[in-house]
Amino acid sequence: GVIFYGTEGYLVQQTYTRCTVFDKNMKPVKQFGGGGNHYRNFIDAVLAEDPGKLNADAVEGHLSAAISHLGNISYYLGAHNKVSAEEAKRILSGVKSLDDNLATLDRTLRHLTDNGVDLEKYPISVGPQLKFDPEKEVFPESPEANALLHREYRQGFECPTADKV
Repeated sequence: GVIFYGTEGYLVQQTYTRCTVFDKNMKPVKQFGGGGNHYRNFIDAVLAEDPGKLNADAVEGHLSAAISHLGNISYYLGAHNKVSAEEAKRILSGVKSLDDNLATLDRTLRHLTDNGVDLEKYPISVGPQLKFDPEKEVFPESPEANALLHREYRQGFECPTADKV
């Protein structure tokens, strides 16, 4: 699963088809569920030339996918920043969040160790803490992270920028 920390609470993506929003006191506020074949639904809507046939607005799909991409960007930027468990604890102890970062790390380390991962041989990566502007959809303080928001597309499959739509 994936956990995102916001100013008013958390979003926990437990599975592909289930997310729960919690307030700061870990009280569930809203649950999202879904399923079905989103790819087939998209193709059917395109073939029918009817966006109303979509299970969700395209913007919702964009925002949902963006959640995972944002976490991956920090991971990619820290992929070569291999640290010991103790160093990771030191780094995380300085990160302000609504969660108990050290308890989360301890659970992760225990899970890895219980499953035979040698943390000396395969140290963990710690990505940078990034600030994201959700209105502009950019990292205002990280050109390196912004460079990972988009990629070069194959000819004929380019994704135009807003000024070229």
